[in-house]
This record gives sequence, structure tokens and C-alpha cells, in this order.
Amino acid sequence: DPAANYQLFLLNKYKDLPANVFFLNYQHDFVEVIKICDAFIRATTTDGDSLSVQEALYLGKDVIASSVIDRPKGCILYKTKEELERIILNFNDFKHASKNYSFKNNTAELQKLYLEISK
Repeated sequence: DPAANYQLFLLNKYKDLPANVFFLNYQHDFVEVIKICDAFIRATTTDGDSLSVQEALYLGKDVIASSVIDRPKGCILYKTKEELERIILNFNDFKHASKNYSFKNNTAELQKLYLEISK
């Protein structure tokens, strides 16, 4: 959140945020952030096939995601804010769902498609 708007919103709403919650309000390499995180939360009310979810799973991170669309196998899904809170508060019971994720390298198929389209 480069503008720090989300940080201000959360600090106003929750006066005591845990010490392990960090706000990055500057340009950064998101993959490097995922690498040092314990888990990745994709809390959206609408979504597409999120690249960040795929990246986090590929890096072996647990992913907690809203179930607004089909998510890859290995995501820990929730429907309501209450479910999300329960998952976060009891995270050790849910950890390592990402171990069920299998990555398929589609590079050759994409290259073939792009070559066909460009003809």
C-alpha cells in the first residue's frame, strides 16, 4: 500500500496490532516479501486467478484465501470474516495445507500458443 491508506485504516480500527504485522508503504519486490512471510492472506470479495496466490503456494507458503472463486488445491479457504478470524487465531491447526499444491510448468504450452497466435 504505497499511499499508506490501509495502514492508517487498520491502525485507527485496531489500536494494538501484533508486532509481527508490518506495513510496506513503499515500492518493493512482492515475491521477496512472500519469501520471508509465514503465510499469505488473500482477503478479497472479488478476484480472478491471483498470481500472488500461485506464487505463495509455489514458494511453499500457507495461503489463506477467500472462497469467492475456485482456488488452487492447497489453499485454506474461508467465506466469512468470522471464519478468517478463526483460521488466523488457530493457525497451527490449519498450517501446511500448501503441501498439497502441485506446480505444473506450462511454459512450453504457452510458448506454443503464442507462436500460433503470432502467425
